[in-house]
Amino acid sequence: MDEDEFIEDQVIVVHRIRETRTGVKTSVVEEFAITRSDRSVSTNIAQTMRSRDILVTADNFKPNTPYFLFFDGIDVSNFVTPTSSVYGMNGNPALGTSIRSDNLGKISCSFAIPNSDELSFSTGEKSLKITDSRTNEASSSSGSALYSASGTINVVQEEIISTRNGRVVTEDLEEVRYVDPLAQSFVVDKKGGIFASSIDIHFSHKDVSLPVTVQLRHMSNGFPTQKILPFGEKTLAPASVNTSADGSVATKFSFDSPVFLESNREYCAVVMTNSNVYKCWVSEMGQKDIASNDFIDQQPYAGSLFKSQNNSTWTADQLKDLKMTLNRCKFSTGTNANVVFENSPYEAEKLDGNPITSIEGTKCFRVYHYSHGNYDEKKSNITITGVVGNRTGSIFALADDTITRTGSGNMTADAQSLAGVAVSPSTGVGCVATITTSTTASTSVVITNPGSGFAVGDTISFTKDSKVITYTIDIVKDTLGGIPIDYINRTHTAGTSDAKTTDGSAKILADMDSYLITIPNSVWPTRVDTNDATPNIQQCMESTGGGGINVTATANVYFDTLHTMIPSFELPKTTIATTFRATSATQPVVLSSPVNSFVKDSITSNITLNSNNTLATPKLVASTINETNEMGGAKSLETTVTLFSSSDNVSPTLDVDSLGVIAIQNRINNVDAITDVSLATAGNFASDTNSIANAFVPSTEAKGDSNAAVYMTKQVRLENPGNAIHVLFDGYRAFDTLGTSSEIEVYYKVLGPDSNIPFRNVGWSLATIKKQVPVDATDFKEYLYEIEGLSDFNSFSIKIVMQSDSSSNIPLIENFRAIALST
Repeated sequence: MDEDEFIEDQVIVVHRIRETRTGVKTSVVEEFAITRSDRSVSTNIAQTMRSRDILVTADNFKPNTPYFLFFDGIDVSNFVTPTSSVYGMNGNPALGTSIRSDNLGKISCSFAIPNSDELSFSTGEKSLKITDSRTNEASSSSGSALYSASGTINVVQEEIISTRNGRVVTEDLEEVRYVDPLAQSFVVDKKGGIFASSIDIHFSHKDVSLPVTVQLRHMSNGFPTQKILPFGEKTLAPASVNTSADGSVATKFSFDSPVFLESNREYCAVVMTNSNVYKCWVSEMGQKDIASNDFIDQQPYAGSLFKSQNNSTWTADQLKDLKMTLNRCKFSTGTNANVVFENSPYEAEKLDGNPITSIEGTKCFRVYHYSHGNYDEKKSNITITGVVGNRTGSIFALADDTITRTGSGNMTADAQSLAGVAVSPSTGVGCVATITTSTTASTSVVITNPGSGFAVGDTISFTKDSKVITYTIDIVKDTLGGIPIDYINRTHTAGTSDAKTTDGSAKILADMDSYLITIPNSVWPTRVDTNDATPNIQQCMESTGGGGINVTATANVYFDTLHTMIPSFELPKTTIATTFRATSATQPVVLSSPVNSFVKDSITSNITLNSNNTLATPKLVASTINETNEMGGAKSLETTVTLFSSSDNVSPTLDVDSLGVIAIQNRINNVDAITDVSLATAGNFASDTNSIANAFVPSTEAKGDSNAAVYMTKQVRLENPGNAIHVLFDGYRAFDTLGTSSEIEVYYKVLGPDSNIPFRNVGWSLATIKKQVPVDATDFKEYLYEIEGLSDFNSFSIKIVMQSDSSSNIPLIENFRAIALST
């Protein structure tokens, strides 16, 4: 540290993400972690971090040096993209290119957090480290920061003073380097606190290449700490630093976001650099002001200048103060400011392995897609990709159907199913076709099994009445159950008899976790006659499952409860109000649903920020293809946050870098008969001759149930036989917006002491309630079932089926008891 006789200036030298049991209602569990006044609150929700791009910037590193990124100790350099050629090795800014620092020691890159089967990270706080060591071991230059990810962030009034935690400065004490910062303490005397926007520092000297950094830190017990306030750090290159011989010219350090400083709490401004050239202007009590020549006879602020040689241990100089100006934000008062958030494009979801099932004798296939949200059979559009077939080189079309037989003599003029034999040069096998013949030639060919292993230009022969007919293969495709996979891997535009039936539209029939798609004739033409230029394969040849492990399909996010995740805090004299507009949703597996999807709300609804908001009717966030095709490109979810302040020094705050929503779907329906099951028929637009019904499983069956909301107790074994069961619980039922109530049904099954039937194979019986309970949306009511007159049993189980025509109107149960009696 160099200090001249007249205290004109002072040098500062510094270093720098399924096995579940459900039965009632899903809700969001809060996640928040903060320590203040010796109080810590922490809960948990999400398991893995979602994939997102993070902008990584770093200063004060060794110039012109290659660096590597480690996240939670794992090398993630392959997921890093330099933001420009300046920060990429050999001037390459491509993904996976090694990054490098520029000649000022700055690094800038984008890190895409991976979330795949191969690599993902659990939620929580992880360290992101930049180091010049390829193995993350001993290094000559490195730095780290903490990244935190969680399902949601709670708001605790009067406790949270920032939406983010402060960052702690760490130093490598084994290295020999300059460590000699300056710190100036100060106290905010503005009632309610302020938001600092920038700070002005006055320099007399600067380095020609190395940058300088200013930080806002907490004070503790009258001394600077190593904890930096969120957003309270700014680094400037020498070109942005101003100097003057009399301290009259300032250098403004503007923070990336306003920094909240509490009233009557002590903070400090720390000036740091890796250079020993920078000098800052200070004042000293009793000395002359170099600019005005006046004696300095009072302290400008209630603070002190601190010096340190290791950025940890500080020495106060009570007579000196750093020349600086802390600038605050001045907010508009008395008027509302609206911040509008819209959903980002909802990308396709990766499905479970082999989610496609072909349907023999049809042009249909079923897709198993959990809670897909494509429940509007008139309007849903679905894009499927990544399906692979179970056969390659299947014959799709022949060059010519009318081929003269080889050899003399006549053939029978009829249609027969014949197996083909590959001639040359193919080794294809398995092709079967129905060939219609005249006495001398074939007149048409319909392939019923396209086989596999064929190639375009190969020939295949069929023998009829000892005569040979040889065809040239014109088109081959990969198939799944005989369906060409390019007919599956496409956008399926909805079209039914009472909706749009444009060219290329498909019939899409949906239930809660799957949908059945019929490929239309405009895509897969029906063969009419011999001269028709249509494929020889006409329909699926077998029912089989497949598709592979990389199948994706677009989905709508269907929800009944909305929980925003917008980190925020309100200060005294400020308020935050939130409204939203979403998009209508068709109920899953409710044929009488009067609601069409993709109609955006015309009016807004009030919701509570960062809390569970139960909706009167279900809504959805539409997939990009549905926003485009059905909503004219409009966004399907819009949230408006209204900010208000009555004081110009404070404002409510939102953290827009961490926002999101959690959308909760209640899995409930109302299925009492096969007519309630949505998938009735599936055919093409020429005829609906192909009947493909969903499997209906009544609640009395031993295994399965077509109702989605079912709770079953475990098998209860009795030491002494019983002959009666009493079931009691407190239940809640309400009417939906159309005046239909939700329902609760109770079933039971028993097993006698001498029975040899496995308990799991015993069917269920419907129990009768002792006294009907009226629907009451105001409170829980007691439900009592007295099941008596049974034969002796020593095992029993209870099953509760919950039903509703609206997934937003669900029954609730608490205080459940089941008692076996011997009467």
